[in-house]
Amino acid sequence: MGTYSGPKGPDAISVGAGPSADGPGPTLGRGKPYRDVRCALRMEVPIMTDGKQQYGSTEVVFPHPAVVDFPHVFSVDPSNGKYACTFLIDKDTEEGKETLKANMQAIFNAVKRGFIDGVFKVKGIDPDADDFDAKAKEFMRSEGFHNPLRDGGPKAEKTPEFADRYYVKASSKPSDEHPSVPAVDMRRTPLTSATLYSGALAKAKIWYAPYSNNNGTGVTAVLIAIVKTGDGERLAGSGPSDPLDGFGLPDGEPKSDDPFEGIV
Repeated sequence: MGTYSGPKGPDAISVGAGPSADGPGPTLGRGKPYRDVRCALRMEVPIMTDGKQQYGSTEVVFPHPAVVDFPHVFSVDPSNGKYACTFLIDKDTEEGKETLKANMQAIFNAVKRGFIDGVFKVKGIDPDADDFDAKAKEFMRSEGFHNPLRDGGPKAEKTPEFADRYYVKASSKPSDEHPSVPAVDMRRTPLTSATLYSGALAKAKIWYAPYSNNNGTGVTAVLIAIVKTGDGERLAGSGPSDPLDGFGLPDGEPKSDDPFEGIV
């Protein structure tokens, strides 16, 4: 691992690029993958005993809506068999800052979990030492560490919606226990590809998991659920919400059962 040249100080958690947009699959110790990562959610926060260091929750529910981009949650991507969705988070609004902070904290907790569970093994970083938090943050800033929360600036030239935003791409593989990603609106009405589109506003539940394997070292974002909170401006390439747009048809249901009314 190299050194970090950005902001200094124990509270300056880096938001940087990693080896891929997704990151490899999550693992638990010695590079062994979880059979279903969501099965581990209820055992992720240990109780502190004997003064030993611990990590907090590695799961986050966005406190404020983010902008949905590239939603692929109603069918898996045939190239990798995963559901996935990208969430764009404003850098400068108070709501965006709160959402970023919540995600940063969960990612940091995942890093600490990685050391406590033995996923990460770095000389000089001891989970029981007083400087564990500071050393864990330095580890996050090291070259080659994959942070799933990334600056959208480098992508803004080709995809303008990434400008002035951070983004996180979360994904998950279907399993027998969790065959799909729950995606509903505020009334628990299931969403469709027409109602969950690039540009829609939504909150997400994401679980952050540490990994260290042949693909690298870092934290990966596991998509648990999506709740749409409102509509937004459609982003380029997302397509119309109504597949019948452009035909000049009247809005709503036909007012007569006579198919020839107004024609003959």
